[in-house]
Amino acid sequence: MQKLVLIHGALGSDRELVQIANLLAKDYEVINYALPGHGSRSNELAKFQLKAIVADLESLLDTIGEAYIFGFSMGGYIAMALAQNNCPNILGVVTLGTKLNWSVSIAERESSMLQLAFMQEKAPAFYKYLHELHGENLALLITPTAQLMQELGNDPLITAESVAKIEVPVHCTRGGKDKMVTKAETMSIVDAIPLGQYFEIPNWTHPIGFLNPRAVARHIQIQIAAMQNEYLVAGAHTIAIRKIGEWKANQPTLVFLHEALGGMAQWKSFPGNLSQAMQLPGLLIEMPGYGFSSAVSEKRNNRYLHDFAWEILPAILEKLNLQQDLILVGHSDGGTEALLYAARYSHQVKAVITLAAHIKNETETRAGITPVIAAYQAGKLENLGLYHGEKTEKLFYDWADTWLSEDFVSWNIAEDIKGTEVPALILQGDTDQYGTAAQVHEIVGCLGDLATPCFIVDCGHSPHISHQKEVMEQITAWWYNTALQKEKNRNG
Repeated sequence: MQKLVLIHGALGSDRELVQIANLLAKDYEVINYALPGHGSRSNELAKFQLKAIVADLESLLDTIGEAYIFGFSMGGYIAMALAQNNCPNILGVVTLGTKLNWSVSIAERESSMLQLAFMQEKAPAFYKYLHELHGENLALLITPTAQLMQELGNDPLITAESVAKIEVPVHCTRGGKDKMVTKAETMSIVDAIPLGQYFEIPNWTHPIGFLNPRAVARHIQIQIAAMQNEYLVAGAHTIAIRKIGEWKANQPTLVFLHEALGGMAQWKSFPGNLSQAMQLPGLLIEMPGYGFSSAVSEKRNNRYLHDFAWEILPAILEKLNLQQDLILVGHSDGGTEALLYAARYSHQVKAVITLAAHIKNETETRAGITPVIAAYQAGKLENLGLYHGEKTEKLFYDWADTWLSEDFVSWNIAEDIKGTEVPALILQGDTDQYGTAAQVHEIVGCLGDLATPCFIVDCGHSPHISHQKEVMEQITAWWYNTALQKEKNRNG
């Protein structure tokens, strides 16, 4: 199991990260590191100097070995300062709300606000939080923290020149409502890091104690997983992809196409598990405007799924020079894209597996979207920002407005996919809120004898998440008992 070190910020405590650490414990061996003088190391305040802390962190890594690091605020600064020394035990760094540009004037401004009376008057909620965290020790931390800031102002460890030496992935993230750290100052450093990424969660503020621990833990998981991404330029877009398993020229490759509001992370464990069960390599793709792929500015039209399937996906696969046969696995929009791609490029497609794909825009589809808009506007879908960052707002309304538009009411791909000669498994939950059983029956009707319908009982729109075990059983049984035989018959 990979190791993960969590580091809190100045005036913080390792206590802040306990719940987050517990949530991450199933995926990582978590080490909750306390800055000297803080939390469980409150008796070590004398060691609370910048370079001493960096050395202390390095000693920890020498003891535990290779690890990823998540650092909040000052914790992120410490991690990056060590990473630029090419510490061999750092696998990657995720920062959140880390102030990276320090000067004498900035240090003076920041340290001048570190007065208990000032905080009580100007930021009472933050003061109350800090006092609950430290009690009477809070007063003891103020002066050393101000001195550390002044040290940063006089001799910053991190500059655009120094971070150019970092050889590991560094994802600098911040909340869109963070008033302590700006995007511009963060980007001035991120742009200089060879494997640097900037990611902004729209509704997050600065104090980590004000954020949902479950959301923070998920954020860390997503960012670390994204360090395995590769990026390619296809047309006008930079596309994020991720490979699964060992690729071999003579083996089919599973290609995973995400849903309308989805991305690589929203597949969760399904791609890896399916790849393992079928003993085949896999490829995850994020379309333009999603996740870690580049943003799009143009307005979406009623041909967007055709564009994804017939223009963007072929450009991605051509860029990869992917010669293997493809097994397309698509959820919702991704299922529709898989059907469209297979219709035009059947010579390269060995099979299609769809999960809740759409062939037409039903009344039930539009009815299912309306309550989602209300939930989004009420702030109940904030976690979408964990997956899509600054692109979230546009992405959401591109989806909702397109499917509810008058131009899209008559949208139907039946003629486009009719007669496609590719084995296909068409799965859908029997209580899918975005489509009726007619979606499955009409797709199968267009594809003919090569298509197999499959309904998952008591299941909604994401069968591979809610009923993964059953879906895996259905897919593997179909693949070994049906698809391969149909493929053999097709080829004579």
